[in-house]
Amino acid sequence: MGKQKAKKIKMIDIPKPPEDELTEEDLLEQTSELEAKDEAEEIRLADEPIFSALLRVAVNQVASDDAVLLSYVTHVAQPLSAELALHTAKGGEKFLADRRAEGKSEKDIERYRHEQSLRAHLINGLLPVTHIAKLLKAWEAPRLRYFDERVYRLFCAGFTLHDWLKLPEVEAWLEGQGLGHNSVNAAKHLPMVEDIFRTWIARLGLDKFLEPVGGAQMWLHDLIYLACNTQVRWGTMLNLSQLPGLKLEGRGRQLATDLCTLADLMAYIAKTPRRVVAEPRIVDGITNLSDGKARLVHHHISENRGVLTNFIHNSALAALSSPTRVPLLYAPSGVVYLENSPVSKQSRSLDISVNAHDIVYTFWLDF
Repeated sequence: MGKQKAKKIKMIDIPKPPEDELTEEDLLEQTSELEAKDEAEEIRLADEPIFSALLRVAVNQVASDDAVLLSYVTHVAQPLSAELALHTAKGGEKFLADRRAEGKSEKDIERYRHEQSLRAHLINGLLPVTHIAKLLKAWEAPRLRYFDERVYRLFCAGFTLHDWLKLPEVEAWLEGQGLGHNSVNAAKHLPMVEDIFRTWIARLGLDKFLEPVGGAQMWLHDLIYLACNTQVRWGTMLNLSQLPGLKLEGRGRQLATDLCTLADLMAYIAKTPRRVVAEPRIVDGITNLSDGKARLVHHHISENRGVLTNFIHNSALAALSSPTRVPLLYAPSGVVYLENSPVSKQSRSLDISVNAHDIVYTFWLDF
């Protein structure tokens, strides 16, 4: 008998019915599969808060040669987000209520209503003043001869800690000792204040940030000094004998203190370009740091007209910027510049008419 050939059986793919023809059992099965898949997937937070990630990218783009600032955004920016993003810089509603209880009028407490997070306050002060310090050093302002890596890092760390009484858990810490923000004294209660600073230096990553200049413990009393003397009218501690561990020499310490004070004012007052350049304390701070060789000026527009306003700003910025007039702060209504020019009594608004042709020409090129 001959071998019989095996017959090939052709497999036919039977298409699945459209979704609108699925049976109830099919739909239940699909739903169960999707739910099982969702439960199997691990849900976790991003490795880094978006604020610190974007800040690091920005600093890498605009200040890639600034090792100190890069170190700050690497070690400190992420803890700032984790610890201080949800804490107010001015105390919030509780602070307002306490001031009312003290008999303050609504007019007295009005300035505390413009709130920002403690993280925002620190970054809004730190970044423009680091820019100012580097520009003044490049323009050979005499006081900035002392702006070395130690002063730079101590300024950054000292300013980060200057609102130490507003840091989370510090109020409860003080209350546990029978103290409050009005009664604690860094000299009288130095061991306790040292413990608070050590704790927050570690929690904010400042210990790693200060390692290149000898570590945080070496500079502990200098940091307490800077933090207590940032705000000129409150919390000052000028008796140097009360901090026997001070290491930074006098001129460098005073420079770091003045930079901290200016940073606090810039973050607190800088709401519009006009207000920044008109604030006497900011003007005096720039004059003092630059030995009268620099000033803040601004351009300002009276109305915002959407995209058209943006073109005008860009054109004005391009026409007015120069190696001796550098953009510093940007706002919807204008730009603040630091100008390497002797301080005079003339207006701190830029004379746009002098540059009108350049502004219009640049505007039409962009448009």
